[in-house]
Order: sequence, then C-alpha cells, then structure tokens
Amino acid sequence: MYAPRQTLPDVDIPMASSETSSKPASVKLSDELLQIEMEPRCVFCQQPLDNGEKTVLLRQKGCEGINRANEVLNTNIETRPGQIVHQDCRRDFCRHREIRQLENSSVLSEKSRQLRSAANNFSFRDHCLFCALPIKKNGNKRSADCYPVRTFDFQNAVRATCLDRNDEWGYQVLERIEFGRDLPAVDAVYHQVCSTNFRTMRQIPKHMQEPSPKVQKVGKGRPTNWTQTEAFLKTVTYLEINDDEQLSISDLCAKMKEYCKNEDDPYSSKYMKRKLLDHFGTSIVIAEINGKSDVVTFKMTASEILHEFYNQPKDEDIQVKQKRLIEVAAKLILNDIKSIPTNKEVYPDPSILSSISANQEFLPSSLRTFLTTLLNSMTSDIKICSIGQAVMQATRPRVIMAPLQVGLGIQLHTTILRQNT
Repeated sequence: MYAPRQTLPDVDIPMASSETSSKPASVKLSDELLQIEMEPRCVFCQQPLDNGEKTVLLRQKGCEGINRANEVLNTNIETRPGQIVHQDCRRDFCRHREIRQLENSSVLSEKSRQLRSAANNFSFRDHCLFCALPIKKNGNKRSADCYPVRTFDFQNAVRATCLDRNDEWGYQVLERIEFGRDLPAVDAVYHQVCSTNFRTMRQIPKHMQEPSPKVQKVGKGRPTNWTQTEAFLKTVTYLEINDDEQLSISDLCAKMKEYCKNEDDPYSSKYMKRKLLDHFGTSIVIAEINGKSDVVTFKMTASEILHEFYNQPKDEDIQVKQKRLIEVAAKLILNDIKSIPTNKEVYPDPSILSSISANQEFLPSSLRTFLTTLLNSMTSDIKICSIGQAVMQATRPRVIMAPLQVGLGIQLHTTILRQNT
C-alpha cells in the first residue's frame, strides 16, 4: 500500500590518493550517510520532501484524523503538529469514504440482529414452540388457538418431523426440543396453525413470521395442494369431534370428498392412512374391529392422563383440585370404555341377559369400582350393572350395544305391543 522506509543507497567511493584528497575515505563516507539521514522525508512514502510533489503542514486536527485512520487500517504512522508531509500521500492514506464504510460495517457486525429462537428470553410457557412468538393471553387464559404439549408422543412426532424437514425451521424447533427435554414438564405451548404448517412441510404462517432471513423451501416430495390440505384438516377435526363412532379410512376419504372442491380429488385410502399417522403420531390406532377394516380410534394411556394431572399447578384452591381430580377419574373411566371390544353385527346372546357375572364382566373394572363406591353397599349387583351399561351406552351410543339396554328395549316393546292388542 505504502512504500517501506527507503534503505540507504550504496555509495561507490573511489579510492582517493593522497594527491587528490586530503580526507580519509572513512570520514567521507560518514559525511555522506549523515547527509542522507538528516534529509527530511515524508512519513507515508519515505521519499524526500523536495522531490517536486506538493507538501502540506499538519495541524492538530489533521493528526487526529491520521490517528483514527491508523486504528481502522491497523497501521502505525506517527505524526505530530507542525510536521510536513506530501499532500497526495496524506489524502491517499486517510481515504475518508473508505474509512467511513469500514467503520459502518464494523458497527453493523457488532449490532447484527439475532433470531428470537437464539435469544435468551425464550420461555416454553409463554412462547410458541414453533414460531417463538409470545402466546396471546386474556388474563390467565390462553387464546383458543394455543394448546399445551401434553404427551411425549407429540414431542417425539415433532422431533421426527424436524429430521424429515431438514431445513432451518426444523433445526430451530429441534434445538428447542433438545433444550427442553421434557416438553410436558416445562409446560410448552404452541399455536395450532404453526403446528399444522410445520407437520405438513409448509413454512411459518406469514402473520407469525419475524423479519429474518427466509427459510429455504423444501423441494422434495409431491407439490402441495393447499385445497386438499385444508380439506384434510377439516376431516381431522371431524374425526376428533366424532370420536364415539367407529370411523374407517374409507369413511374419512368420503368425508374429505365432501370438503374438497369439484376439481380436487380426496386422498386415496393408502395416502390418507399415512397422513393420519403423520398428523397424530402414536395417538391413534388403525386396525380391524369387528370385521370392519382400517378403523381409526384414539388412544390415550392411563399414565399420560395421570402425567397431565400431576403437571397442574400445585397452589390451586381445594375446590379446583377436587374438580380436576374428578375430571381425571372420568377420563380414566372413559378411556377404559373405549378400550372394550364391541360388536354391532349381532345381538347379545340371551344367556348373557340372565347372567349377573356376564353383565359384570361387560363393565370395565374402573367403572364398576366407581359405581360400587358411589352407590350404597346394599345396592344389588344387577342394578349396578344396569346403571353402568347405561353410562357406557350414553358414552358411545353408535358403537356399543349393551346387553341390558337391548333386553330392556325388547321387554318394553313386547309389553307395549301386548297392551295395544
């Protein structure tokens, strides 16, 4: 950039005889070297100041500008007020525009904006697991679009989706999962729309995005048909609402066809089955029930229900705790009712109607224990069985065919028919 300090030139000294010079050769060489050393030079180019170039006298302000340029350019040029330098050398060294650009770039690099996911103020309880935006609250209640992470199955399903996506958003969510370890325990929450977009290989919803570099789109797989995706999500909602029915994959495909527009076709049975497993993970079971193939049923183990109960706040009022305990007991009983095998193809055998032990075995053990504890100890077993089967029939009216309920209906029909004749 700048010429290094000029080395002293070699001086050819002729051998002087005693006749031509009265001074020794060593003394003459010292005089010439001293003359070169004392010659005024420019501190920038190390050239003599009297080489014909324009010169300038440095003042205090000019020296301060050179010192600032030293810091930015990482050089060591020493100047002092009153010193004379070449005008062009000083101008080229300072280069105000370039120095200003270097200073601005260093300030921008120091103040570069970080992603919210990398900030230290992320809270699993207050921010969405997927988009990292704060959860909107109305008092102490979350908005209707926000849900807590309740099961490890959901956590494992999201983690698997992170690996499948293999993009920047997937890596961000995976980092939060690895940091939190137990999402149900840390009360992690998420937006339903963010969860849907994440698991269907879409990007962060536009209204949930922050001003950050765009995430690269996933190019693998079939192109996404947003109309079909919307119809599929409506079908999923229908499945969740009608959990008491034994809906098969073909039933869900027919329902999706109702939601699709005329120009769009629903998913095939094979693809629908795969999409449901991707959406719900291990929370559903698809199997053959009573000769009906590919029946979709939800599964929630007792350990998950109890885990959800014990993760509730400990400082609640006694009445609130009592209410939660009753709700947990009801969920456990309902889960057992959903687990019993059913058959609507044939009516119950008449021998079951007259057998108290067979009717007791029809009840889940949790429901039987609850009714025995709730009712008087003197209550007959047949009455407990009748009430229990009525509860089961009311819980899943389109699936269960309770023996005592069928027998009661036949008896009433026969009695009324005789009275009318």
